[in-house]
Amino acid sequence: MQKTPTAIRFFSARRILKGDLIPSLVLLLPSFALLTVFIAAPLGYSLVMSLFDTPARNELVFVGFNTYGHVLGDPAFWKALLIGGRYALVIVPSQIIIAFLLASLATKLRRRFGAFFKVAVYIPCVLSGVVVGVIFLSVFQEDTGVFNAILSALWKPFALAGAKPFTPIAWLSDPSVDWLACSVAVVWAGLGYTTLIMLGGLYDIPVDYYEAATIDGAGKLAKLFHITLPGLKNVFVYVLVSLIVSSVQVFEIPYIMTGKGQIGTTMGPIGFLFDKFNYDINKTYATVASIVIAIILALLSSIIFRVISSEKSEA
Repeated sequence: MQKTPTAIRFFSARRILKGDLIPSLVLLLPSFALLTVFIAAPLGYSLVMSLFDTPARNELVFVGFNTYGHVLGDPAFWKALLIGGRYALVIVPSQIIIAFLLASLATKLRRRFGAFFKVAVYIPCVLSGVVVGVIFLSVFQEDTGVFNAILSALWKPFALAGAKPFTPIAWLSDPSVDWLACSVAVVWAGLGYTTLIMLGGLYDIPVDYYEAATIDGAGKLAKLFHITLPGLKNVFVYVLVSLIVSSVQVFEIPYIMTGKGQIGTTMGPIGFLFDKFNYDINKTYATVASIVIAIILALLSSIIFRVISSEKSEA
């Protein structure tokens, strides 16, 4: 094989440097600057400050990893993580199943009504968590709430038949159900985004697969389990990871719905951090707790990517 002369290699590298590399670096520079200023620098500062304690004003005392031990040994910290996990167990499967059904329905609708349906489903996503909390605060009120009114109307035939009268449920103050009310609000708020992701995945599956399956005599269930669900594998991986992370970090909606949040019943890890940062003199504790939560979520995401075999997740 003939070797390329040194002079030609030199001028080729020089041409690449002048023609492609420098403009590319100039275009990437604003992004790198934003990442450095708003992500890398604060993260590095937090990691450094997590090794110090602030017992007095403007005084730093090096404590190493002692605060990490205090956080990991705090039962309240693990209880907040369990509450976040409980949210994830309800929100993730509910939102995935409902979003898949809505996306499948959207593919069957006509063009104009389909466009209206997509906009209507997505509208809750543009609302802030505070607005969603206020809306569902009125829905789940014990005496005047819409949900209890619906349950009361459904119970009337049983009451007329001799059953006990319907007793309003304290959805926002009973520790056994308040987190369920918050979960319903969170599912409603994020359903539009997940539905559009699912819809994009459905449109990405070639129609030829369904036509070939129809010719072979495959039924709807066979198409669902052998074409649709395998075709959405990578979409499911992305949705699963993003929903788990967002569910564990739920804060605004429970904070509004349960009267500024009930620590130990509806407030997860972010509520725990909020409480520590606002009411604990030692701010290092909140910093370390946030770092530990970020590490746990990162490890959980990596485990999901490894367990679920996906071409895109392996890339």
